[in-house]
Amino acid sequence: MSCWTRRRWLQTAALLSLTSTAPWVRATNAKPHIVIVGGGWGGLGAVRALAESGQVALTLIESNPAFLSCPLSISYLIGEVPLSKIRKSYHRLERLGVRHLQIPLLHVARDLRALLLADGRAITYDYLILSPGITYDWSPYPTLAQRLHDYPVAFRPFEHTALKARWQAFLAAGGGLFLITIPKPPYRCPPAPYERAAMFAAAIKRRGIKGKVVVLDANPNPLPPPIAKPILDTFAQRYAGLIEYYPNQEKLTIDPDRRTVESPAGQLTYAAANIIPPMIASDLIRAAGLGNRYAEVQLPSFRSVADERIYIVGDAAGTPLPKSGHVAFGAGQQAAYHLLAEITGKPKHYAPGEAVQLPAGICWAKMGDHTAIGIHVTANMVVGEAPKLQFQVDSTPTLESYRAAWQWATQQWNAMLG
Repeated sequence: MSCWTRRRWLQTAALLSLTSTAPWVRATNAKPHIVIVGGGWGGLGAVRALAESGQVALTLIESNPAFLSCPLSISYLIGEVPLSKIRKSYHRLERLGVRHLQIPLLHVARDLRALLLADGRAITYDYLILSPGITYDWSPYPTLAQRLHDYPVAFRPFEHTALKARWQAFLAAGGGLFLITIPKPPYRCPPAPYERAAMFAAAIKRRGIKGKVVVLDANPNPLPPPIAKPILDTFAQRYAGLIEYYPNQEKLTIDPDRRTVESPAGQLTYAAANIIPPMIASDLIRAAGLGNRYAEVQLPSFRSVADERIYIVGDAAGTPLPKSGHVAFGAGQQAAYHLLAEITGKPKHYAPGEAVQLPAGICWAKMGDHTAIGIHVTANMVVGEAPKLQFQVDSTPTLESYRAAWQWATQQWNAMLG
């Protein structure tokens, strides 16, 4: 948020606290008013659980007119499916009694338990669930900060059309070197950059053009670690000569005018690139004093460390759990159930040493030729100790996992918006 915007909000909040004359948006019944910010995987997990309880009044603040799934978006990027396949309407939520405000949120005033909207209105809440997702940290690549239209990242909804256009232009030009950079964790959907490398290489191979994908990875191996071997085996066996993978490439100097990158691997000239910068929580989290890089939350409730009236779920939350759509959806549900127990006077208390399940994760890394690597993550914790994660990963890409990815996606989209 700019200093001007923050100053305007502070002035507005001070005025409201004195005069109460501003246009407030309030719940219209006696039920506790829950506001959910963010209509992605985490926010929708919370919305559906709360809506189905019938015990609260719900408002969803989401500036986008529809939901777009980042999971499975690779199929859109490579032209396998149209955008409509991964784009879903919010109309179902309205039929469930959820009020959808398609207005950007400017600021959270925790002391007033109010939110300032971009249209000048303020909305009050009894409890707030934040699922604002991530933003990009361009500080390692200052020369790109003014060239974002040329370097779409497509790790947030509705950025994929721009990246697809860059990819199609690369193919139409006859190929060359397509560069993908991968940051240090935590970042959203760890397998996704490797999936893009494989699927782009598959397209180059299928079209028979002169091109290759170069992956400059800041990490020593593909992430998460359990998928490193099947990913590297696929690169070497299926895409030899089409993918060049370089680990430990953390310090990069990118010249967008010359289309060159200086790295520990040497200097490269690229025809097109998908530069994936480090990721941090939405600016909203820091502006509200809820965390630095990511929001500080208590597990297993996902309640804010700083404010007992606020829960943070999804990729904005700073937890050891994978930043994935499935985990975000489960976190939204878990926070909602904890909140409902609080509202109904039966708060859940976790005793030291108590074993608790955390949201599980399921995701898929497509590897081309209608095959994918299935990744299943289970998580649990003993209260007072760090969470423990267990991975189950396909040893090789399979057709079964490719088909299961679409079955899973359809099931999840129906659970959110069906």
